[in-house]
Formats: sequence, C-alpha cells, structure tokens
Amino acid sequence: WVELNLGIELPADEPPRRAKPMTLEEASYRLAEDAGCQPEAARAALRAELDAYYARLYGLTEEELRYILDPADVMGEDYPSETFRVLKDKERKEFGEYRTQRLVLEAWHRIQTGDLH
Repeated sequence: WVELNLGIELPADEPPRRAKPMTLEEASYRLAEDAGCQPEAARAALRAELDAYYARLYGLTEEELRYILDPADVMGEDYPSETFRVLKDKERKEFGEYRTQRLVLEAWHRIQTGDLH
C-alpha cells in the first residue's frame, strides 16, 4: 500500500514522478478509508511497513530486526537489556500483545516473500 499509494504518481503520457508528500496522519486516514478500518489501526500498519522497509534497506536479518524490537525474544527472557519497554508494556495492556513487534515482523515476511514490495 505504501509504495502504490504514497510513493509515485503515474500521469498519462508522462514519466512517473514522486507524489506530493503526505503526512502519516493523512496517509492513515486514506488507508483507513480504502481498507475500511480505523485510522489508528491503519497508522500502526503503515508504521510497521515502513519499519520493515527501513530494516531491509539497512540490510538487517530477521534475527537482527527481532533483536531491535525485543532483545529478550532473541537472547532469552533473562537477558538484561530492553528496547521499547514503555511501548511494549502499553501495547500488552491495550491489545494483549506486543502489537508493533507482530506487525513489523508480518510486514518483514511479506517483503521477503514478495507479497509487499
């Protein structure tokens, strides 16, 4: 969705060009309208896709991305380091899971399988 709807314009009889920049909030409302979901859910999905794209651009492996999202996921529960603790705790209370981690890894897998370009 990001690439198709935010990245380029395809004017008739002209070469493709970059679309007018759009804020994440504007993009969230546009995606929510297209997908029939709430803007907050759309914003989370867009952020996850962008995080996965950046991870790929930086050449990260899935294990490195998992480590960045939650070192204990890779190193074990007793690992003394944490990242995004406040976000993780907030999402576990609100959604019953660390939603950002799930969404980013799902987007990562879609990129790896070619389902997300």
